Amino acid sequence: MPGTISPQLLAKLPEMGIAPSEFVVSCAPGKAPEVAASLRTLPGIEVVEQIPRVNVLIIRANPQLVYAADEAIPYILGITDRYKVQLLEAPTRFGVKLYLDDVVAPSELLARKRPPVYLTMSRSWGVPLVYPTRAVPAAFIPTSDIKKALVDVPTKLTGKGVKIGVLDSGKLAPSHVQNLNRFWGCNLTTEFSNLDFLGHGGFCSTIIAGLPHKAPLGVVEGIAPNAEILSIKVATQNGGADVVDVLRGIDKSIELKCDIVNMSLGAPMRGTVRTDSLCIATEELSKYAIPVSACGNEQYVQFAPGASPYTITVGSVSYLDGAPSWYGSKLTKIDVYAYGGGRSTYAPDMEEYVYSGIAPGSILDGVNDGLADGFEGLKGSSFATPEVTGILALWWEGGLVRNLDDCKNVISKGRLVAVARPNLIKFSWAIV
Repeated sequence: MPGTISPQLLAKLPEMGIAPSEFVVSCAPGKAPEVAASLRTLPGIEVVEQIPRVNVLIIRANPQLVYAADEAIPYILGITDRYKVQLLEAPTRFGVKLYLDDVVAPSELLARKRPPVYLTMSRSWGVPLVYPTRAVPAAFIPTSDIKKALVDVPTKLTGKGVKIGVLDSGKLAPSHVQNLNRFWGCNLTTEFSNLDFLGHGGFCSTIIAGLPHKAPLGVVEGIAPNAEILSIKVATQNGGADVVDVLRGIDKSIELKCDIVNMSLGAPMRGTVRTDSLCIATEELSKYAIPVSACGNEQYVQFAPGASPYTITVGSVSYLDGAPSWYGSKLTKIDVYAYGGGRSTYAPDMEEYVYSGIAPGSILDGVNDGLADGFEGLKGSSFATPEVTGILALWWEGGLVRNLDDCKNVISKGRLVAVARPNLIKFSWAIV
């Protein structure tokens, strides 16, 4: 028990190489103040922060004391270390760089033969790398084509009046042609601005609500172009996020009264859905908004918050193959698939990317198409997720859904139907 540890032993812990660390304490709903008060009575434990709407405490203590406190204090659901969360862009195979001069129909792409090209310069997360590179053709699927495939019934719905929180790497520049000063943003990271320096967050936002525009490789258009985007910056340009910033972001989305929250991020689950801090916070979020989460891009890893039953978990399917993308998590239960780029096999003769607007000059701008022009092709369950978020915005505007249970019911009753087509699975969302 923590109360039985003597002051003399506490004083010796640093000498033993056991330094205090920060931990995330997830509490039962409404019990965080009571747990905080109990923790403050224990020697060697400091309550650093309370994140109220998701019932989370951040504490600083020696590990032995923390887990003893877990046993001693009621209403603690789980304690985890302060870990890093990933943005879920799928990796390009090492040594392979993929370029295509234009975008053509899938049938033409499949029939097209291009010889391998050897390059000497490539980019990986903005850092120049020099190595021989075998180039293969790549299909950059514009979001207007993806929208036609997903929203394949006539509709006048545009997402108007729907407030969408995007927990990601920041806000798309107001001057971008797919934004034009429509997206709002706040910054919960240590970076100096709420703008997106990585490119991931802006890319997700344009998939959801980007204005129509004829880009160099095709027409791009968001699924719900009149939805309101609230870019909640929780990740930095290094491609990762502090779990505490993500929890603060979930808390902020509740404060801002978001209707839907897009989370194209995740981390290997700590324990179970009942003890993982992101899963617990997502369950709380589901009482106020519809969480939409990526399944993850490592086949044999279960990612949170996608593993939570209190979110719509999205997997990626190949536009060209009509089959799940090779990189998707096989351990996370998936509610629905959308087009995230990436083929169904690891080493295809032709790669596939989702093509949309991105933060100009950001780290990911030009990483695959070679053009630093504010448009890019990326792949990952990260980018299937905002497509589903956009569809849910249309459902919300049309009065079909108002909460997570509504979404699960609509999906389970067959509103979402996979229809077999040659080389393509097409989803009929039955928007009314």
